[in-house]
Amino acid sequence: MFELTKEYETGIDKIDREHRRLFELADECYNLLKDDACDNKYEKVRKVIKELKNYAKFHFSEEEKLMESVKHKQIFTHKLQHDYFIEKIDAIDIDDIESNQDQYIIDILTFIVAWIRQHILSKDAQYVRDVIKNP
Repeated sequence: MFELTKEYETGIDKIDREHRRLFELADECYNLLKDDACDNKYEKVRKVIKELKNYAKFHFSEEEKLMESVKHKQIFTHKLQHDYFIEKIDAIDIDDIESNQDQYIIDILTFIVAWIRQHILSKDAQYVRDVIKNP
């Protein structure tokens, strides 16, 4: 369902591979939501959230290193968006999942997909236009 299409590609292979993994994690959430055979999704949701948090931290660090290497002028505001994403994921109360698992997955998925789409299409695309393709 969620995949890195042409419109989300930055043209930087390393970043595109990392973005693809973020889309895969969103897809894992979606597939879990649609899995009617699984009546208790708690452990699976926990696993996906943990992996998302760890992978996002890794990816953001890599992206920020790239921006630092070319002295990107908007690195501070870009990093603030990365920090916001991590704060939102860190704020997820895993104990709340038990009561309404599907709604919880929908809420997480809505946030992840909206943030990733906006960030890649806006901030990352601007970074590529400003620094990588027009140095």
